[in-house]
Amino acid sequence: MADVRKNFEERINYLVSSGNNLREENNALRESNHFIEEILNNVNVAIHVLDMKLNKIIWANEIFHETFDISKEEADKYQISRFINRFHPDDIKIMEKGFEQLMSEKKESFSAVFRLRYKDGCWTQIYTTRRVYKMIQDDMPRRIIGVSFSLTEPVCSRKKIEGLLKGNVAPGDQLAINILSDRELEIIKLIASGYTCKFIAKTLNISYHTVNTHRKRIAKKINAKNISEIARFAVENGLL
Repeated sequence: MADVRKNFEERINYLVSSGNNLREENNALRESNHFIEEILNNVNVAIHVLDMKLNKIIWANEIFHETFDISKEEADKYQISRFINRFHPDDIKIMEKGFEQLMSEKKESFSAVFRLRYKDGCWTQIYTTRRVYKMIQDDMPRRIIGVSFSLTEPVCSRKKIEGLLKGNVAPGDQLAINILSDRELEIIKLIASGYTCKFIAKTLNISYHTVNTHRKRIAKKINAKNISEIARFAVENGLL
C-alpha cells in the first residue's frame, strides 16, 4: 500500500512539474512572438502574408495598413480581390501575371511596380516583391509573403495624377548607372527582385563575401543607405 501511495505521489509530482515546464515554455514562446512582431511593426516597409487558399491577408504589420490605406478590420474581413479595384487597370494585369508565374511556373518570387489609389482619391506608386514561403502538395504555393514600400509621396493634384497614370517618372540618374559594372548591374537587379545575398552568391557561383562587397560598392556609387534604396534606384531607373 505504501508503494502504491509513493508511486501515486511521484506521478502527481511529475505531472505538476511537467505542467510548470510547459507553462514556462508557452510564456517564453509568447514573449518571443511578441518581440518578433514588435520588430516587424517597426521596420519601415510594408509586410503582409497572403493565404492563397483563403484568398485573404492573414497577417500584416502596421506599416502595411498605412501604405495601402487598409484598416486592420478591412484586411481581416474582406478577400484580397476587393482591394484590387484600387490598382490602376494596367497594373492589375502585371500583378495577375506575377501571381500566375508563382502558381504555374513554380517561381519563388516576383517583383513589380504598381499604382494604387487611396480612399481620398490621391494616388501613389508602390514597389512590391512577393515570395512563396509555404507550399502545399503538388508544389503549389499556399502562403506568400509580400514586402512593399512607396516610391512616391501621395499625388493629389489633377495634373500630377494625370502624369502618374500615364506612367511618367522622373529621369533616372544615367551617370550613376554608367559607373556601375556589369556584375554590379546584375547584382542590383537581383537585390531589387527580393533575393538575399546568400541566394545571389549561390546563383552567380561567387562567395557571399564577394556579393556583400559588391552591395557596399553599389550603395556608395548610387548614394543608397540601405537595401530598400538600392531596390528603389533599380525600379526608378528601369533596371528591372
